[in-house]
Amino acid sequence: HGKIHLDTDPPRKLKGGVARLAHRTGSPIYPVRVEDVRGAGHTILAVFIPSYSKLKAFPSLDCSALGHDECLEQLAVLIEGRNKT
Repeated sequence: HGKIHLDTDPPRKLKGGVARLAHRTGSPIYPVRVEDVRGAGHTILAVFIPSYSKLKAFPSLDCSALGHDECLEQLAVLIEGRNKT
């Protein structure tokens, strides 16, 4: 997203830089999501509340055969659990 996005926030369009880089270099995207952050949404407070955050890794995404928007949509489906519409 380019910034912190809470699960309680409404869906937001992903920024396209990762898809542009993947297309230019031919590299796959390795999606990762940070989960279980206590104090999420509180910038200062989150630093002082101990938590055991986890990184959830997803299968790599090869966007070489996909268009820019389709690549971003597939990425959103993976990391946010969005349904394709």
